[in-house]
Amino acid sequence: MFTLHEIYDLAIQIEKNGEDFFRNAEEKISDPSLKALFLWLAEQEIRHGKWFMQKKETSKTGSGTIAWDEMSSKMLQDIVGDQSFSLKEVEIDHIDTVEDLLSIAIEFEEDTIIFFRMINSILEDAESLGGLDEIIEEEKHHIEALRDYQEKGEQDLTTIKEKP
Repeated sequence: MFTLHEIYDLAIQIEKNGEDFFRNAEEKISDPSLKALFLWLAEQEIRHGKWFMQKKETSKTGSGTIAWDEMSSKMLQDIVGDQSFSLKEVEIDHIDTVEDLLSIAIEFEEDTIIFFRMINSILEDAESLGGLDEIIEEEKHHIEALRDYQEKGEQDLTTIKEKP
């Protein structure tokens, strides 16, 4: 299999990428309610990352053998494959509409849930399972909040403010 530390590292990176995305997105838009939503989402990602960091720090380390750790790392990469669980590829400066920005944010949150469900299938202790289930529910709430904003049409979903 693969080490729990590697899984937690990936989860921490996913949450950090989400925080960065939401903070960058917040800077590009002018609508105050969407700015507030993106800032709230960034704070949520920070909180989730801290939870994963705490779980990593309190979990046992890897197997202790280099060969096993290398093999488990390869298996994890094979499982994750080409799935984009981060927003590294997205260059916010090339996004022209709020609608596109919201769609990308929703896709990111959906990918995050997929990854966390995968983690859920290998965790064994009840405390970790409960905490991860709570985070998955929060990620679902993020999607609902983003979709609610899309559906409200609180602003013209065509323009993102120009950077100074």
